[in-house]
Amino acid sequence: MQIQYILKQTSKFLELDVECKFNYSVKTMKYDRQKIADMRESGFSYDQIAAELDTTRANISSQISMMKKQGWDITRTIKWTSQHTQQLVDLRGEGRSNLEIAELLKVPHERVKKEASKLIQAGVLESIRAKNAAPTRVKKLPQNYAVLYLLYFPAEDFYKVGLTTNDVATRFAGSPDYVICDEYEDEVRVVVELEREILHNVRDYKYVPESTWFLSNGATECFLAPNFSTPGVQSQQLKLSDLI
Repeated sequence: MQIQYILKQTSKFLELDVECKFNYSVKTMKYDRQKIADMRESGFSYDQIAAELDTTRANISSQISMMKKQGWDITRTIKWTSQHTQQLVDLRGEGRSNLEIAELLKVPHERVKKEASKLIQAGVLESIRAKNAAPTRVKKLPQNYAVLYLLYFPAEDFYKVGLTTNDVATRFAGSPDYVICDEYEDEVRVVVELEREILHNVRDYKYVPESTWFLSNGATECFLAPNFSTPGVQSQQLKLSDLI
């Protein structure tokens, strides 16, 4: 009888312990979920939330997916202020790329691109093309000669390499704003070979522009900043020699 009484009491204790742990787990989950939702709305990335809650990115991703299925509104909202705008203008004036600015301001790259595009359209940011464009050629290239160019497009933060038998300004009339990073003039056969080598070297950094202008203007020649280029070089200072 005594043994049965002990077993019965132990069973009740275990059930109570399990119930308490379950209730605590549920409460903790609800708290964490609300915190996740709040942090996401404040602009936190998955990695930042994981670091804050001392867990892994995979766990946060799984939790957010489950929350979305259960009807939670998980929207990442970045509170963009007038201070952000001024910092964007100042940093662009220093020649910083959108990606560099995003890292400095600790905001998503996509948000910086969007805000920079708005400022360019509103005329707040000076046209980078007007500021950096090279002088127009006064004469045509010699026969069988071409120009190898390297351009930087700040609105989407990517590069384009290519060749033309005209000047760059004529070749890119109507394109999004760009910066001429470098040019090299030589015989067509030499320029073609150099272009082929560069495109091979940056093959792992290919980028598909969002602008529809590139659909018929060399979209396959666009790429992001390669990590083998000279360390510390700002976007507008990258040269053709860095890619060969």
